[in-house]
Amino acid sequence: MVKLLSIFDNEQETSAEKIIIAQSKDKAVFVSVPHSGHFVLSQFKENFSFSKSMPLDTDLYTDEIFLNKESSTITTLLCPHQLNMNRVFEAEHLEDKPIHLRGDALHTNSLIGDKILLQEYAPEEKAVLKIYYEEYHTKLQTFLEEGKKKHKRILLLDCHSYGSRGLSGTPDEGQERADINLGTLEGKSCDKDILLFLKNFFIQHGLSCSIDFPYKGGYITQKFANPSSGVNVIQIEVKKGLYMDERTFQKKEKELQKLHELFVELLKELSSNPL
Repeated sequence: MVKLLSIFDNEQETSAEKIIIAQSKDKAVFVSVPHSGHFVLSQFKENFSFSKSMPLDTDLYTDEIFLNKESSTITTLLCPHQLNMNRVFEAEHLEDKPIHLRGDALHTNSLIGDKILLQEYAPEEKAVLKIYYEEYHTKLQTFLEEGKKKHKRILLLDCHSYGSRGLSGTPDEGQERADINLGTLEGKSCDKDILLFLKNFFIQHGLSCSIDFPYKGGYITQKFANPSSGVNVIQIEVKKGLYMDERTFQKKEKELQKLHELFVELLKELSSNPL
């Protein structure tokens, strides 16, 4: 068993196998939820400052919105400040990146300037974390490879949430955000008809939708997208204010359930209109 400490202070035990949670379905749509976890491995609790940035910079409850029975899914219990699955594992020379991208899987930056990682990981500690990181990416890679054997085109939705207003250091600092943001690497990560389908779906259901602003797609989108070979990837951001109180981090149960039902409806429509 592995001991996990929540960023909200409760501790629990789980098996190592359950830290990365995956479900396989014979469908052409795949869902990745890399930032909803709110645990760190208890052995590393001294590495962190458990400040307001821990929950603020985490995509709380996105697993409840996006995980479903209609597609292959993968998520992790680990908080992105412990291990960010949407970044390269270790990287150098990130100074030219926007502030919110100046980090690797082990060094994410607080959007409000707090110091979160208090001490560096030793090489043997990095090796432990790399096991979980590789497990996530290997499973996701396997999903997509198996999907391509059965379907001409497949779609990976990498699912996140963002604050209702851009924080300091983000591309839209101070601006009110759209309900949904679809990141496509400026049109390079997916075919136009798939993007248009998703955009129209959200608009028809009363949600405002932006494309590639403020976020164009992170490492998962960059790593796996290959539309010319039939692998389409879109990063989805949903506005936190739609389903939670952004000051207290309390979820709005009814609103969250409606978003979950909407996402399940989207997946069913995608299934009834084969890629």
